[in-house]
Amino acid sequence: MEQQQPEDVAAYNERSLNTLSRAIALSAEQFAIILVRCNYRHLQTEMLQRLRERCPVSVAEIHLPPLSTTLLGKMIEEFGELPSLPGVMVLGLESAVAIDELLISIDLVRDEFRKQFPFPLVFWVTDDLLHRITQFAPNFKSWAGPSIKFEIPTPQLIQRLRETAENLFNCILEAGADQLQVGAAMELLTHTHRQEIACAIKDIERAGESLDPYLQACLDFVRGWNAYSHDELATAREFYQRSLAFWEKAVPPVPASGNLTEEGSNLHLERYGCLLFYLGACWHREALLHRGVAQAAYGQARDYFRHCVAIYQQAHRPDLMAKFINALGEVLQRLRDRDGLEEVALIATQLHQEYPDPIAEAQDCGYWGEVALWNSQWAIAKQSALNALQILESYRATTLTPAKRSFLEWSAQYHRGWYLLLLGRSLSALSESQNAIATLEKAKSHTQPECNPQLYSEILQELRSLYFNRGDRLTAFALKQELYALEHQYGFRAFIGAQPLQPQLHPLNPTQLLHLGMGDRPFPQKRYAGSSLTGREAEIECAITRIGRPDYKLTLIHGPAGVGKSSLLSAQLAPALHQKQIGLHLALPLVIPIQGDWFPDALEVFNRTFGQMGLPRVEISGEQNRIPILHSLCDRLGENGDRNILTALLFDVDADLFDPAHESHRHLFYEFLHDCLNLPFVKAIVCLRTEHLADLLDNESLRSLEFINRETRETLCYHLQDLSLDAAHRAIMALTEQAEIPLEPELGEQLVRDLARGTSAEVRGFMLQLAGTQLEAEQITTLAEYQQYGGKAALLRRGIREAISDCGIENTQIARFALQSLAKPTPDCEQSPTMPYPCCKTLEELRTEIGGSPKRLHIVLEILVQSGLLFRRYDTPVPRYQLVDQEICRMVWQG
Repeated sequence: MEQQQPEDVAAYNERSLNTLSRAIALSAEQFAIILVRCNYRHLQTEMLQRLRERCPVSVAEIHLPPLSTTLLGKMIEEFGELPSLPGVMVLGLESAVAIDELLISIDLVRDEFRKQFPFPLVFWVTDDLLHRITQFAPNFKSWAGPSIKFEIPTPQLIQRLRETAENLFNCILEAGADQLQVGAAMELLTHTHRQEIACAIKDIERAGESLDPYLQACLDFVRGWNAYSHDELATAREFYQRSLAFWEKAVPPVPASGNLTEEGSNLHLERYGCLLFYLGACWHREALLHRGVAQAAYGQARDYFRHCVAIYQQAHRPDLMAKFINALGEVLQRLRDRDGLEEVALIATQLHQEYPDPIAEAQDCGYWGEVALWNSQWAIAKQSALNALQILESYRATTLTPAKRSFLEWSAQYHRGWYLLLLGRSLSALSESQNAIATLEKAKSHTQPECNPQLYSEILQELRSLYFNRGDRLTAFALKQELYALEHQYGFRAFIGAQPLQPQLHPLNPTQLLHLGMGDRPFPQKRYAGSSLTGREAEIECAITRIGRPDYKLTLIHGPAGVGKSSLLSAQLAPALHQKQIGLHLALPLVIPIQGDWFPDALEVFNRTFGQMGLPRVEISGEQNRIPILHSLCDRLGENGDRNILTALLFDVDADLFDPAHESHRHLFYEFLHDCLNLPFVKAIVCLRTEHLADLLDNESLRSLEFINRETRETLCYHLQDLSLDAAHRAIMALTEQAEIPLEPELGEQLVRDLARGTSAEVRGFMLQLAGTQLEAEQITTLAEYQQYGGKAALLRRGIREAISDCGIENTQIARFALQSLAKPTPDCEQSPTMPYPCCKTLEELRTEIGGSPKRLHIVLEILVQSGLLFRRYDTPVPRYQLVDQEICRMVWQG
């Protein structure tokens, strides 16, 4: 094909504009679908402006936000039902995060569009989006005629690509190593999508043109950067390497004088340095996401960052050295290279005296503080951390533009936690434990795990140690659990002990943070693992089927303590339902913890979801009556159906709710559940222990519902049993794989066989987690190591010892006596089917038997319950304690 001439394309676009204007005018007051094809945002903006000037009628516009899940609901919300309009143009559809699901929902309710909107709907689409519409909304598309297309002349395409590359390079050179500053580049990414670049290259090739090597290398870098910003790291490195091949040939050896006489050489050298930096950033990101290769990846990042700084140093470009050198310091810190970090800190400090940058200067102080800590120079480390914090505060006090202030807030939020951690460690080493705790609590509140889970993990570890050392056992144990949960979510840890498993998350890419406004909390990107994470594929499929059936409004999943009910909800069912098409609706799963005073936590779950949907929060103050608030929540849930959303309420009910002391909270929950079940397009799944089923089903509020009666109880309930051997093995291998632990399959098989419960050939979920946690702590990955260690019995005994140790040395005897008291065999313990465990005892009974301080016994029992070894029973007026498993009973009794 011959190259497109600008005058030919201008005439073509003019005809397309006339066609579009006539189509809108001729379709006035009648439903019609008009598809307008345009692959480039800037061209779309230009054509829209010309259309507004030319079109005989004023057409309304609707801009879909990226998180939109329904078009019909959004249009009704925007324009009302049966609006009187000459037409509506739909913009932003191609930016929808869940575009395939959105198109499916459009196809399913296509008749509603015709009923609701008696006027033309003009959809602006790209080539890729048109292909998806054909694939996912074929019935809707069949109502449209041939698409109307707008194009760009080939020379303009080439020029736009060149400008794209130049803008990105300029933004990076301006920002340096701190990727939070690439604000302009973020705008570039928002408005010049990868699809636009790919379309431009295809259009250029179709026109018979080829890109010159320089532009091709620049575009490879841009495409690599786009892939990197979406954590497609292998793709990013592939594009970077293509670009690298050009720059390595184009950049001449730097002369000893450092004077490059050719302007092109200077330009090439700048871009070469940018490429080296982002190759290092790619490996740095790899280390954060994949702990199995972290050390090697940090080594690669260090080498590229060093090369980048060396290139600018040899070329006598200290200004660029100052901008990029701190990335090298961060990697050396991770590698714990004391000498290397000290050298970089010295050079960086000197550079930033000549080229001031408050954020970088604070980082320099942080590096000096790290070196001082490694050298046991506590006072110097403390002062360095204080200096870093002071620099940030001084910068905040200066007059800044809104854009600069937004960047500063994010950057300070990203780094301040590190400086506070440094300060807390220094204060701890100086025996100022109270100040250290206060400082680390502040660090915890200033650090967002979504942005930097590794830093957050280190803060939790330090805090736990300080609280434990001062004797605050309960707080220390709560921090330990929070630490384990965090490390599991971000793939640092496979097993989590007695806590429910959670969906796997990605730490946010720093290039994505400036999408958010000041003060907004980022929403982590979830990694939806397969259902083998819990080994519950069949159960998950059954639950999804029940949610999809109109005759199942409520499902009660029940089972014994430790079987894995909570993990099923949070780690697998909720992720599996996310954005899933259920009939004509998209599923919105909400996991809601119900324990004791459940209202505040539940309200936070709803408000977090409302925030993601762009809806206002439901606020409450003081002792405000909760009934109206719950009614308001129900009203919101009812509106979800109008947005083509099916809300799946996943209630994780803790046995604590059935404590007689929480009777009012329990009945409030029943009333709320009753109101929810009366709403259309709202389904509920309630997970609870089997012994509490009767209390829920016999409640007067729920019995008033037509579908809850004695004849249908069996259909409402789903009994969750222990894991089969095969399911348990799949769960072990999935958990270790996502945490990148190289566990031998033979070890997994043997552990499962050892954990099997007698002749039942089943494994209790808690026992798998308890043994797995100890396996991970001992870094056992082979069958030979496992057998040498002592097998299952040694692992479980280690778990019991660890729980006792968490109670503190002063409570060791109390913890042992409490476990032994509850493990005492009774004459009928082996025969009684209703009493599979030796005995249950109240707090008072244990205190009478053991003696000692009631307060210390309470602390011990709380830790043993939270560690999973004990659970409370609420089948009598006074709660009783019981060991969770008969195997644990035997081990405790045998010592």
